[in-house]
Amino acid sequence: WIRRPMIPACVAGVLDKLGIMGLRIQRMPPPSAESKFGHCDSYPYMSVCTASCHDMSTVAGWWEEDQGRRQEFWNNILQRPGEAPHKCTPEVATMITEQHLWAPSCFAIFPIQDLFAMEDSLANHNPKADQINWPPNPAHYWRWRSKVSVEDLLKNNNFADRIKNMVLNCGRDGGY
Repeated sequence: WIRRPMIPACVAGVLDKLGIMGLRIQRMPPPSAESKFGHCDSYPYMSVCTASCHDMSTVAGWWEEDQGRRQEFWNNILQRPGEAPHKCTPEVATMITEQHLWAPSCFAIFPIQDLFAMEDSLANHNPKADQINWPPNPAHYWRWRSKVSVEDLLKNNNFADRIKNMVLNCGRDGGY
């Protein structure tokens, strides 16, 4: 694994000077980082944090495609002993989501696929199919469709309550 900077080093300082939030994606730490992963608890307030975005695999997709990084993440970031599960279980997806919700970032934003991964009945058991855009392939862009209808999602009070409680428990309740 080789870290190549995608964003010039000067950008962070310019964004900070202008009061513009930066994006923190846990699997894409800045080139200056000593870890292969961002540490959510060290993100600045003037940031948006997320575990994935439209141009990369979902959390579940990444978990299944990269065994070495998955194991390192399991042991060092989630601080769990032993061998990492081979599949991104709802428990794993929940731990990752909670890390981001507890981050000091002003906003924690998640692709809905990453939230669905916390609920076995909503998770896509082919996580590669959940990637919205695959930048190297010009024919693979913005074609993702949810297997869960909006109507069914609105009826799923348990899922909505779970997300609501996670947000409330970490203090992201809008009381600003």
